[in-house]
Amino acid sequence: ERCVEVLELLTTVARLGNRNAISDAAAGAVLAESAARASLLNVRVNSGLMRDREAAEGYRQRMREVEARATALRDEAVGTALGRMG
Repeated sequence: ERCVEVLELLTTVARLGNRNAISDAAAGAVLAESAARASLLNVRVNSGLMRDREAAEGYRQRMREVEARATALRDEAVGTALGRMG
């Protein structure tokens, strides 16, 4: 979830930041989305080991939400940065 917060900031930098920093914002977005996916692998594995199936499904649902949001924000940040780069 912290990676999503970073992605939100990077999207803002890509949109409003100094033109010299927008490629850094795009690169950071790719890295932050990768970090989110890596941490979500642990959620996927660990939730599969939980005895409480209802709680496990809650974690997996949140995992899917975070994954979708991270991907959307990465796409937005990179797309915005590329558009501003010309």
